[in-house]
Amino acid sequence: MRGDFSLSGRASIAQATWFMRSCLMQKISNSKIRAFCKIPLQLNNKINDKIQTNARMTGMALETTTLGGGRFWDLEAVFQQLRGVKTVQCGYAGGHAESPNYEAVCGGDTGHAEVVRVQFDNEILSFEEILEVFFKIHDPYSPANVGGQLASPLRSVIYVHTYEQRTIAHEAVKRFGRFAHAMVMTEIAICPEFFPAEPEHQNFYRNHKDDTYCTEFILPKIMRSREIFKKKLAA
Repeated sequence: MRGDFSLSGRASIAQATWFMRSCLMQKISNSKIRAFCKIPLQLNNKINDKIQTNARMTGMALETTTLGGGRFWDLEAVFQQLRGVKTVQCGYAGGHAESPNYEAVCGGDTGHAEVVRVQFDNEILSFEEILEVFFKIHDPYSPANVGGQLASPLRSVIYVHTYEQRTIAHEAVKRFGRFAHAMVMTEIAICPEFFPAEPEHQNFYRNHKDDTYCTEFILPKIMRSREIFKKKLAA
């Protein structure tokens, strides 16, 4: 564990919560974490309350990850098909604007990526399996930006929520890179602030199955995911 992680600067409660949860998973005591990271006691208490609340609500079986790779409609539709996935929410993350909207994000003005926040039961569906589907339904080999322009809103990203997810994500990137004999350009980072997308972008495939975009672009990805996990399809 590095000694330069300090929460006295601009780190958010969400980032601090992620870091502390990761440390606790490694059985590092709370007092050592607070002393090492110079976490103010008041902030430490807020973080602990959030961790305990999440633990009670999820029973420690539910896990969350945030992924981006192409249109969020596509990812949402695919993951909604998998058994073990509890919720999928389209949104924006990784940019600089405080209140991103679809038009601004698509125009590349905010720096955000289109992402989906996936909550899943890791006793039924593992994070490794989530990533296996993820890498096979989008293009992770395209650069995030070209010619110095702002990062594409359709770039490939894995925003991790735990230390374990970060380790698994890096291993997956190496594995798929070797398999394809190409450099995987997927960004791996601590999950930044997540902004839910507008209501009309939620459950897009379910509400517009006959739309040309859905039949020509989303449906083939759903079929590809079914070939990967025939036993993991939602009932």
